[in-house]
Parts: sequence; structure tokens; C-alpha cells
Amino acid sequence: MNIIKKFLPKNYSIWTWFIVSRWTERDSEHISSNQIDLIIYNNSFPTLFSEWDFIIVTPDSVKWIIEVKSNLKNQWIWKVINKCNENWIFIKNNSNNCWWIFNWVFSYYWSQIKDYNKVKWIIRSKTDEISDVNNIKYLVNHISFNADIFLKYWNWDNNRYNKFALYNIKALSYSYFISNLLWVLNNSATFHERALWYPEDKETWKIWTDF
Repeated sequence: MNIIKKFLPKNYSIWTWFIVSRWTERDSEHISSNQIDLIIYNNSFPTLFSEWDFIIVTPDSVKWIIEVKSNLKNQWIWKVINKCNENWIFIKNNSNNCWWIFNWVFSYYWSQIKDYNKVKWIIRSKTDEISDVNNIKYLVNHISFNADIFLKYWNWDNNRYNKFALYNIKALSYSYFISNLLWVLNNSATFHERALWYPEDKETWKIWTDF
């Protein structure tokens, strides 16, 4: 959280915990997302509650959610992905302000990813369970497995070009985590100075891609 704060544009903030929305069937009742490790939100929106690092925000303000794990390999990756997908479906169903959103899983450690096809199957199968052409961009779209291994979901040309790509980009997985975050928050700034934010072409380090 402290590292991300150093790079965030001033109109965004990062905190932890919950997103709350009204229950559409009964305006007097409210529903909540699962607990979320990190939430990046537009701070021009009002917050429902804020105290120290704990915050409750509404779905319209949310731009990015991050699930943080010490070692993703030992923590049932499919359960982690399910939780993240459920949180973004919650945001999508209760927001009038969703266009492109970031749903990231961040792991400090994954010893070795030897079976790339298994990783591909897990990511694709858990996404396909609840995705279609209209909502796939709301699901897990980036994973940092460790300092080297980085997975990105590409969504171009109004959903006509969709793929996952896995990269082994030595010691730059976390750096590209920051760069992609800033691209979503302010793509014009990072595009015009992309040599600063993307100092190395990760495409040369691609392990696999699926279409």
C-alpha cells in the first residue's frame, strides 16, 4: 500500500476492506462485497466510512481491487480467483460507472511455475465459468506470481481481441504491476512517456499466450 501511494495520481487513494451498495430489491437494505485487501478508488466520490487504513466505499468510485497473497501456490489459486471474480461481479452489478477496471492478484512468492499449461487452464477455466463477451473485462485480468512471473489479460478492439499472456520478465513483475496500474488510471500520461514506465519490452519474454 505504501509503495503504491507514492505513484498514485492525487485524485486516487488506496485503502482496504469493503465495498457497500444498496440492495436493489429494497433500498432500505444494503449488501457488501467480500473483504478486499486493497481498493483503489476515485477520491472525488464521497466515502461511507473512513478510519485509519479502513474504508467503506460505493461501487461507482472503485477503479482497482488487489488481492495480496504471501505464496499463491500454497493458497488454492482457484479459490483466490473465484473470490476476486465475485468481487468484481458485485461491483459491475451495482455500479453505473464501470468501463475498464483492474482486478489483480499479487503474490510475493511462487517458487517455480513449471507447469504453464496448468496455470493457463486454471486462469482460463475459472474465468470462463462466469464470463461472456460483455463481462470478461471485469474478472481477474492481471496476476503477479512473484518478482519474475507476470500474467496479463489483453482486451482490445471492443472485445474482438482477447487473450491471456504469461511473461517471465526478470525482476520486473512488480514494476510492471505499477506501470499497468498507472496506465489504467491515466493512460495518456503513461503512453506519451512509455519509455519511462515500460523500460523493457516484456513481449520478448513471453512464455505463452492463448487466443
